Amino acid sequence: MHSDHHSARYIVERFIEPAWIPEGILVQFAVPLSPEQAQKLYVEHQGKKFFEDLIDYISSGPVTFLLLYDESGRAVERWRHIMGATDPKQADFESIRGTHAPSLEHNLVHGSDSRESAAQEIGLFVEILEDWHDFLQSK
Repeated sequence: MHSDHHSARYIVERFIEPAWIPEGILVQFAVPLSPEQAQKLYVEHQGKKFFEDLIDYISSGPVTFLLLYDESGRAVERWRHIMGATDPKQADFESIRGTHAPSLEHNLVHGSDSRESAAQEIGLFVEILEDWHDFLQSK
């Protein structure tokens, strides 16, 4: 999710913890994304009209990465329900986007659309953490 630390914490406390505790926030960390990393995350949108604005937005500050677990294997579906529709105007008012997203382009949160996408995106964030680890070790 893209937001400052305080709003990310609020979203986690308001929407995620009630739905996922005790079973399943496995990993949570905030990290800035470079434009190149953001392009990898949103590669399926490359060439679309909004792509450059999306990349500028997502790389303008830290993102909070969450790895969620669900015993039933429905983590993707549960998270997508909590996020709400991509367009905040069409999202359930009780969802994150329905309550807090200012626009379609800046809809606050991202969620994998399948288990396969989740695996790919987790791999991307592992690469990002490794880059940060290498950077910090070089200091």
